[in-house]
Amino acid sequence: MNLFHLKQQFKFCYRHVSNYYFRPQPRPYKRRVYESALAPILPKQLEEEIKQLNNPYNIYATSSPQKEFFGENEFSLYELALIEKLNKWIKTEGFRLMAICHTNFVKEDVLWLAKNKFRLEGIEFCDYPSKILKKVFENSPYQNLSNFLIDECTCLLFGKEAENISVLFNQCSQYSWIFPIGKFFLEF
Repeated sequence: MNLFHLKQQFKFCYRHVSNYYFRPQPRPYKRRVYESALAPILPKQLEEEIKQLNNPYNIYATSSPQKEFFGENEFSLYELALIEKLNKWIKTEGFRLMAICHTNFVKEDVLWLAKNKFRLEGIEFCDYPSKILKKVFENSPYQNLSNFLIDECTCLLFGKEAENISVLFNQCSQYSWIFPIGKFFLEF
């Protein structure tokens, strides 16, 4: 067997790869610098815990870290800040009318347009989680309203004037996904 035949024999041994496959290329240098500058800076202990929780082979990381830090009745710092913001917002805006409404599920763009239409009529739409709204109304005359607040099913409509009640009901009747349950006059 001569060398030529040996060469012919191994001609098709190497792998042919199509031109449609691209070799992975690193991102541009400026982009990598930009991303590293915007990367969150975490304490080492928290960073290690996050790595352990994100490890798919760690069978002991089944519980979410938020439930370990915050129980059912405890609030995160973000939630406490949101509660404080809502309290200030209700007091500073001087709302005199509040209505609790039942809402059905609706597309986000329809909800956004409805919020804008309510705002043009002088009515503010508030659909925060019930846990936060219950804390807002805690130790106030409206503490009993917490029974009506259900996640994803209720919202609050606020009006600055008590005469807006007819406008509120007219606006709600234009939509098939929102139904007023009760109305109250506020005095915070």
